[in-house]
Amino acid sequence: MAANLKSGDVFTVGQIAEICHVSSRTAGKWIDNGHLRGYRIAGSKDRRTTRKYLAAFLERNGMPAEWLTNWLKRNGASEDDETTDTADIAEATTHQRSETNDATEDAEQEVRPEAGRAG
Repeated sequence: MAANLKSGDVFTVGQIAEICHVSSRTAGKWIDNGHLRGYRIAGSKDRRTTRKYLAAFLERNGMPAEWLTNWLKRNGASEDDETTDTADIAEATTHQRSETNDATEDAEQEVRPEAGRAG
């Protein structure tokens, strides 16, 4: 049974990987390296991010916003909840830039999913 997702909901590494068409390991590294703002669950290795930060990440990295909206539709989000406010995206993007250290060239290349994989 799919849960209704609202703007405050969080995404697991597996869900991020599915949305962005990458492996779970890659999605986890994005959070660990600061490319995607997120956090670890206390007492575990599990990581999460919010819809707001995931939407900003997609935009910042040239990934289609439709990947997120299509995933939300497939997983039970209501029509009213399918978009994230652009002010929230701008705020998340600005906040992420101020917190992220300079990344190595390898890490920047790792952020891009394989060419030709569409959602």
